[in-house]
Amino acid sequence: MSPTSSTQQTIKKLFSLSGNKCAFPNCNNPIFDTENNSLTGIICHIKARNANGPRYDENQTDDERNSFENLILMCPIHHKVIDDDIISYTVERLLEIKRNHESQAIQEEPSDTIINTIMVNLLGNVIVTRNNQEIHQKLQLFFNRLSHFLHRLIKGELSRIFIRDTVRDLNMNQIKQYFEISVTQTNRGHYNTIDILNGNYLIRIESHIEGTTIEIIKERERLNEKDFTQINQILAELQALIQVNYGYDIQIPSNIPNCILEIDLRDRSPFLIGDSRGYRSIELGRRFHYQIKNQGSNDVFLNQLIVQLGEETINTLNMENTELSPGRTSSGFYEEEDIQSLITINPPYIIRLYVRLKSNENFYSNLIEF
Repeated sequence: MSPTSSTQQTIKKLFSLSGNKCAFPNCNNPIFDTENNSLTGIICHIKARNANGPRYDENQTDDERNSFENLILMCPIHHKVIDDDIISYTVERLLEIKRNHESQAIQEEPSDTIINTIMVNLLGNVIVTRNNQEIHQKLQLFFNRLSHFLHRLIKGELSRIFIRDTVRDLNMNQIKQYFEISVTQTNRGHYNTIDILNGNYLIRIESHIEGTTIEIIKERERLNEKDFTQINQILAELQALIQVNYGYDIQIPSNIPNCILEIDLRDRSPFLIGDSRGYRSIELGRRFHYQIKNQGSNDVFLNQLIVQLGEETINTLNMENTELSPGRTSSGFYEEEDIQSLITINPPYIIRLYVRLKSNENFYSNLIEF
């Protein structure tokens, strides 16, 4: 059994005493949709199973963390409520909620079909799920989405809204438990934490209007968040976990990149103009200095360098598939005599550069604010 899973007997007891309802007071949301044979609730840990989770108790054993006494069934809404507010929802209060709910609920033992469905969709029990084509497909789809999300994240091309929504969707997907992944999202999605492989890796994402900061931590040591090899190592370990614990072979998507570019705008002196309406206009692009460095281990071919002001492209430089070897830098001045770059907007002025490779991959700079 995986160190983060509970036994089938424990799950059966938990659902038998739930009345098929969320344990949160006055909530009637079902835990299992019997009409569609679908799991709709979440098995919540009162004391977190991972060191970075809410109400974690370092003195608990793995068996105690996944025991009946430490588990409570809730709908996705109230699962988020109790984990986002650990001051109000202490261990003592959750134990009281659990006792009250289980003592008042109508007890009914779920059928073996329901229990098997729960184990397949929620915990990935080895005996139940091995050689299940549907689960194999779900594993691969989740892995694909996680892989692309992490790579696009460190390339810097994701908006804060996309990050918020993707992290939320990953958190709602029960398949994450196969990968020993837990997710925390707070402050309207601006602060996100993805705990991978039972705490072996921690990815912290903070998204603000001026940009996104990322930390990748392994055993309390911060890794280079711009190095694709770190992400590829995480993915390789997840592949091994699924193979060893569940017997499924999942593949890293073939279009995952293995290079990283650092892009910067050296000349940060745009021409600003006032007008009668009280706005200011910005002219950027007659002449600016750019620098692109290949931080990866493979050759790349630079197709275009593109400058954006907000969401609008104001400059495009054809780089004619220039080859850039690992560790090498391409830099220069771009000058355009007849440029239409006077755009009336309110400050602050947010500039971003990105490079489009011959392979159509895009690599983005940090946001540059004037």
